[in-house]
Amino acid sequence: MGISENEKSNFQFSLELKTAWRDVIIPPTEIAADDENFIWTDDGVFYKGRRVILYIRDQAQYYGYFNKDIKSEYKFHITGCQTLRGAIKKHQYEKYVVSNDTSGNFKVNIIRDNLPIEIETELHVCKFCLKKLNWKNYNKIYSDKQKEIIYKNFSIEEFFKTVSNDNQTNFSIIPEYTAKTAPLNIYPENWALISKVIRTERGYICEDCHRKINPPNLHVHHRNGLKNDCSRSNLEVLCADCHQKRHNHKILGSKRNNFRGC
Repeated sequence: MGISENEKSNFQFSLELKTAWRDVIIPPTEIAADDENFIWTDDGVFYKGRRVILYIRDQAQYYGYFNKDIKSEYKFHITGCQTLRGAIKKHQYEKYVVSNDTSGNFKVNIIRDNLPIEIETELHVCKFCLKKLNWKNYNKIYSDKQKEIIYKNFSIEEFFKTVSNDNQTNFSIIPEYTAKTAPLNIYPENWALISKVIRTERGYICEDCHRKINPPNLHVHHRNGLKNDCSRSNLEVLCADCHQKRHNHKILGSKRNNFRGC
């Protein structure tokens, strides 16, 4: 999933904008089975000395959520569920990091107006993971109330003690970064200029509905969800409506108009 040498952009839209583009090289996320960072033991598989738990560390909160208390509604993953398969398909898997925290509390950066707020917060297990693994007969229980009890009482520590093979075959691809080593997923300082230039370059036409749209209703979308990856191939010009569809239920918008992107 890395960016090849041919894809790297020098971005010279004009003499005045030579420095507008900041390429970010995303390292490959598919790790070979013989990678020296893997340790195979009777207790399972460890990656860089850590059990394999995946979650999104840098979490954007949009304008419509600003009045809520700081918290995370994201989940952590213990197997390659449909959420992760969807992220791989959409080339957005690189947002995930590896953690070995068995407490259920994770380091999270809440991103508001491109400014990170570092917190430690409780995350819950992904229900699709429970379903795929049929944890405690999750799939065979018809009562929503009982399923909710299994979900709320899930213990990572209990999971790793119970599953003898750990996560040996649970994930086909392991993210490159841990929660400590992943670069901060925020816009570069010159994002407003990058956004303006890429919209101009593409004729102010939405790449989804093909309508010509005037600012501020024309946004620039990061295909892989990494705001720090401003390579040309990762940026897509979308109208506000088409951009909203990319983010499903999330409310787009910002108090700062120069951050028309996601």
